[in-house]
Amino acid sequence: MVRPKGRARDWIVGLLRLVGIPLALIWAMRTARGLPLLDHVALGWLLVALIINQAALFVFAARLRWVLSLSNLYVGWGAALRIHLQSMFYFFVVPMTVGLEIARFVKIRTVAPAASFPQLAGALLADRLLGAASAGAIACCCLPFLAGRISVEPRPLPIAAGFAAMIAGAAALLLWPRVRIQAIKAWQTTRGRRFWMLLLFGLSMGMHLLFAAAIAAAAWSLALPVSFIDILFAVAGSLLLVAIPVSLAGLGPAEAGAAAVLIALGHAPSVALVAGALPYFARLIAAFEGGLWEVLEGGIATVGATRRLLLSQAPAR
Repeated sequence: MVRPKGRARDWIVGLLRLVGIPLALIWAMRTARGLPLLDHVALGWLLVALIINQAALFVFAARLRWVLSLSNLYVGWGAALRIHLQSMFYFFVVPMTVGLEIARFVKIRTVAPAASFPQLAGALLADRLLGAASAGAIACCCLPFLAGRISVEPRPLPIAAGFAAMIAGAAALLLWPRVRIQAIKAWQTTRGRRFWMLLLFGLSMGMHLLFAAAIAAAAWSLALPVSFIDILFAVAGSLLLVAIPVSLAGLGPAEAGAAAVLIALGHAPSVALVAGALPYFARLIAAFEGGLWEVLEGGIATVGATRRLLLSQAPAR
């Protein structure tokens, strides 16, 4: 087992962040109330959105910590939050979504240097798969509430082709001996812990619900006529597109996917584009927090060195 020393300071700072950062942002917006852009923003709803978004970050840190513990890697609550925020920062400065995973790998190795590569890589892969699976589960749960709402007529042939491609891709990966061996080892490590994995799956779904609630509150602060169930379905569905390893300054297929889903639900393109961009700004706030933490912790030189390291590692992955 790998148990790095805890960092009480990280935990205390994280608790202060939960309410402190939303209040600071609202105070800044109130002082800039004369700007035309802010005249139509309901600051009450925006404050709710910011607080819920901070809570979602805490839940994500809890999920990351729990997933790592399944591989006998133990980090503190505050350290897990710090790792997530700093990796979100590099998600924006490295032009590919895999930069997020590589940043997590590098940051976790700094607090758990004894962790082996297969041990840590398997845990991060499990975390990514858990997030995608729980997002897909939430999207499926939304479908009964959206019956008759989706304006795009489903066509059996493309849907069947998509499922066939997914199954073929999974089969091809399992035929690769190295992947098959790692998958078997990962499954064996869950022996005696599978009940806790179900609870972890529920925690991951709760994280997506919190994030969607934050986006819905932000949409209502802008007086966008979008219901919570529509936001939940769009956000959960778009998270499946994060697996496509392409992004530019944090913008990628997920944002376009969220807007497309809202248009398919019958919303005006202008409403769908604004609402679909809100998850980007929520992640941008987390990235700003992570970048500030990174600079305060290691300085500007550390940011540049880490970015070069991630860019050099990304093609190898």
